[in-house]
Amino acid sequence: MRKLVTDIAQLIESMRNPENDPDYLRKLLDGMPRGKREKHPLYRKWLALHESSQDEIHMTVPLLIRCLEWAHEDAKTDVEIHQFVEKMLKKDGLLDTNDYESFLK
Repeated sequence: MRKLVTDIAQLIESMRNPENDPDYLRKLLDGMPRGKREKHPLYRKWLALHESSQDEIHMTVPLLIRCLEWAHEDAKTDVEIHQFVEKMLKKDGLLDTNDYESFLK
């Protein structure tokens, strides 16, 4: 019964102020073209609300391709790949190709 009351209270709060609802923000932001979404003022709010115990990396497609190429062609061990990803996780915000060199050091 307590859980139901909590769920209802959260639903009412999200209806009053939908900008505090991660699902609402995701639907709003998903409809935007790439590039414009990351610049929208609610994007950082969605990131903050969406933070959890899971690690997430937000990157551009060109950076994703460079990272996959590096992992396929240049990484010699799994340890190198893990170290590379740990460096990526330390960066905040949207990662792009300008960040790539810092992951190799």
